[in-house]
Amino acid sequence: MDLIERIQYLSELVFDFDFQNYLSINNKSLLIFKIETKKKRYALLYGNDNKNLLEKANKHYVEAKAKYQYDVSTIFADTDSKDDLFLLSDVVLFSNPTDIDTIIIHELLHFYINSNQKVRLLEHISESAKKIGHDVFEKRDKSIHSLLFIQRLTEACIMYNSNTKNFGSSLDAINSALRFDN
Repeated sequence: MDLIERIQYLSELVFDFDFQNYLSINNKSLLIFKIETKKKRYALLYGNDNKNLLEKANKHYVEAKAKYQYDVSTIFADTDSKDDLFLLSDVVLFSNPTDIDTIIIHELLHFYINSNQKVRLLEHISESAKKIGHDVFEKRDKSIHSLLFIQRLTEACIMYNSNTKNFGSSLDAINSALRFDN
């Protein structure tokens, strides 16, 4: 399964959201750039070959492991592109596939929040996810994510692990989803 298929699969599995439909009805494309950490540049992995956008991105290179940017015109005001951009570092891409899944889930959650998408996980968090998320939050740098974000991510990881059984516990899935947060 390629990355765009993986994003669609995880979006449906965890968030009950048709990602391809979102792109279609909003007349958007998704660009996926690989963050080449040693070369400190981006390379196109998937999407339209928009060399102008890639050049702009490389002029404003930011070190990251993963990032979802809803509507690239919000970071590059001089572009007419309204496409979305998913950044994944080579470190992430060479990770275990289940760790890649949880990083994608983490970034999709940012997307759903930042783009005001209506997904169940933004409206309902189980008591179990609230408690586990609170415990996880208390052990982390609180300047990176809010308690609510961690609780939503916990709910997403519980859903992912209950459907896939890829981790020994939901807590393992949550830790995987947060593994690149500093």
